[in-house]
Amino acid sequence: MRSLYHYNRKQLAAALREVGIRSGDIVFSHVSVGMLGSPEEGTGEDVAHQILWDAFWEVLGPEGTWIVPTYSYSYCKNQIFNPLQTPSSMDPFTNFFRSMPAVRRSLDPIFSVAGKGPRAGEMIENLPNDCFGEDCVFDRLIRLKGKICDIGGEFQDVTFIHYVEQMHGVPYRYKKLFSGQMLLDGKLKRSSILCSAPVDRSHCDSDLQRLKNDAFKQKLVMSVKVGRSSVICASCQDLWDLCSQNIKSDPWYLARGPAVDLFSIEKKRTERKQFRIEIPPKASMMDIIRALWKLPRDIVSDGYDDALDALAAQVPMTIHRYPTGLSCWTWVLPEKWTCEEAYLETMQGKRLLDYRDNPLHLVSYSLPFAGEVSRDELFAHLYVDRRIPDAIPFKFKYYDQDWGLCCTQRLKESLSDDRYRVMIRTRFEFGTLKVGEVLIPGRSDRSFVLCAHLCHPHMVNDNISAVAVGLDVIRELQQRKNLYFTYRYLVLPETIGAVAYLSQNEILIPNMIGGLSLFALGLDHPFGLQLSYSGNTQLDQCFKEELKRCDPNSWFVGFPSIMGNDERQFNAPGVRVPMLSLSRIVPEDQPHSPYYGYHSSYDEIGKLSVRGLEESKSVILRLIEKVEENADRLQRDRDAQRSAAKPKRSLCADDPVPLNLFKGEVFLSRFAMHVDWYSDRVSNKILFDVMHAIDGTRSLSEISAECRLSFDVTKKIVDEFCRNALVRYQ
Repeated sequence: MRSLYHYNRKQLAAALREVGIRSGDIVFSHVSVGMLGSPEEGTGEDVAHQILWDAFWEVLGPEGTWIVPTYSYSYCKNQIFNPLQTPSSMDPFTNFFRSMPAVRRSLDPIFSVAGKGPRAGEMIENLPNDCFGEDCVFDRLIRLKGKICDIGGEFQDVTFIHYVEQMHGVPYRYKKLFSGQMLLDGKLKRSSILCSAPVDRSHCDSDLQRLKNDAFKQKLVMSVKVGRSSVICASCQDLWDLCSQNIKSDPWYLARGPAVDLFSIEKKRTERKQFRIEIPPKASMMDIIRALWKLPRDIVSDGYDDALDALAAQVPMTIHRYPTGLSCWTWVLPEKWTCEEAYLETMQGKRLLDYRDNPLHLVSYSLPFAGEVSRDELFAHLYVDRRIPDAIPFKFKYYDQDWGLCCTQRLKESLSDDRYRVMIRTRFEFGTLKVGEVLIPGRSDRSFVLCAHLCHPHMVNDNISAVAVGLDVIRELQQRKNLYFTYRYLVLPETIGAVAYLSQNEILIPNMIGGLSLFALGLDHPFGLQLSYSGNTQLDQCFKEELKRCDPNSWFVGFPSIMGNDERQFNAPGVRVPMLSLSRIVPEDQPHSPYYGYHSSYDEIGKLSVRGLEESKSVILRLIEKVEENADRLQRDRDAQRSAAKPKRSLCADDPVPLNLFKGEVFLSRFAMHVDWYSDRVSNKILFDVMHAIDGTRSLSEISAECRLSFDVTKKIVDEFCRNALVRYQ
């Protein structure tokens, strides 16, 4: 009598037909061959794999297409992905499958799939950099009327469901960006990809039991016993429809609950860090700076949150909370980051640097790492400030998965041992990015925006000085009566905070008359004013004239010439709010620009100027008075700007007009287009100059002339935006 744990090719082929697979189908298969038992044709893994391969093609025929997951999770593990050689982490059959003739593999460094058949190219080529987003493999399965077949897995872990969850925005998963290197044609290429991640597997991981029960009850799933397990199959469209119907009434339909507040779960699980902050009511600018400057104010962190809460106790402030993974135009909000400890020591245990002494010793958003490293490996992850040998630099890797430490140049030069011990205990969690907003209503609902960034740990001039000045300015405005414009003061994490606020408050943008970004206002340098993107608005003219009266030594530059901050997002395509930038820094063509100690431990409170803070406050108030005095003039000009900003058609096929399909600056790291400012400032500036010019009102030749670039260089950059579906030619 044949054992129930045995099966043969004929049985397997019959089962595939019985569950609904037909010749010419497109089938996506999860495979657990070992769960079926042992094939009658012989023993060994290779025999089982060959039988499954033969049975499938017997049923699918030459017109059928078979797709199999070959997930490697390479970027999740900070490993190089080689589509030709990186093994699949799935069932051993998947490595057998990808090695077979005429099988091709997708370039997804996390959830790659392999396929064979006449429609494999349609399924796996030119995929987006989003594992579960629009036009991904699973989206194409629905569009091409594909089926999912689970071999031996009992329908317990079907990846298609993560696509359903992401597209419906379930509360227990969020999008996360992973970056890494891929080996293509013998060359390493940097790339990034978005992937859905669970908030906390212990409380809310996917659970398909309800889906499975409903699908069987409604006969949307067919199942046939084979060996000691089953072959199960369903239409992707049927699964999508069933999930969609139930998720609308219960967002937790595909997950283990209970449906609780996920932020509460995370707080209990991760033990939030508390920072003791003592600021008296109605604190002076210096009181605020002294209390907050040493906090580890990383962009999404407990240190940043506590600093913002302390500011909110000084003035009536609304704190906007935007969750990790939220899509904000092309950006995806990052995770909360916490450092428990980080240090470098000799093999004898001598501590060389410690995060507890200064948070700048650790690269912000560093991955965790623990182990012994060679001197060469250490140096590849050890950063210094070459301009100031005794300074610790501020470095960050918000969107690059890597670890790193920072020290003085002198310390690095003294390291001569062959090996060292590194300890970095950091964690990444689901959290909320926070933006503080102080609103002072005027007679008009048209608003003027002040903003300053609160991030950058253990530094003073960048940018706690400007935050404190802005807060004092807003206190003064609160006392003034009969203001015409409404004033908004935004305190936010740099760049990503402005993107989050603007993308989630697009309704406010048309009524923004303009703004002023505040940066590095605590020194005695002359005031520098960076103009708006166009540079010729009435607001530009008013501020230039008034600043020259306030400070005869002040200087002016076009956009974007001073260190780019949040004004970039307001001036960017799709937004085009004329926001200028005010700072007290050294021009770019002078030594130690933007100021001595920038982005380092030398940016400390002892170098701050109380007189400089007071002067900065007075100048900003005088600029705002000019805004009030010229209200009618500024409004007419703003309305004229908006009316004139209409896309135009190309007049010549060889000189097309690129139209932006994005708003704000593009999240370049997401599309592997980022050029590091520190290592290549020229290319960085060229890229941003071209990006800011793409708004549908200029042809390629006009952008080239405006950016002072050759036509070919401009077209190459714009073509890259086109390849990433961020721009189209008109």
